Amino acid sequence: MSAKKLVIWTAALTTAMFGVGMAVGVAERNAEERAREFCYEFPVGSPYADAEIAARVSGDPRHRLIQADEISIAYIGLPPFSRHVCTLKGASGQVIDARYAHLD
Repeated sequence: MSAKKLVIWTAALTTAMFGVGMAVGVAERNAEERAREFCYEFPVGSPYADAEIAARVSGDPRHRLIQADEISIAYIGLPPFSRHVCTLKGASGQVIDARYAHLD
């Protein structure tokens, strides 16, 4: 392989690796922001029924749990490993706890 071809292949590979790295960073940041926004949307004291309604169309459908006293919504960063989760706990019709977690 000539030096010119080697330089071209090296530049192409470096550009591709940089692009993949940027895409992963954007996906991770987007998933984290969406999970945190869901938690912030329903702070302690807000109506639990409103959170249940919003949870039905939020996050990844495969990682969504809606129960009478707990809602867990996951947003996927780098599939399938990185999950950004908002968990809400409810009692007496109100949100009593809202937590964000990153599961790797």
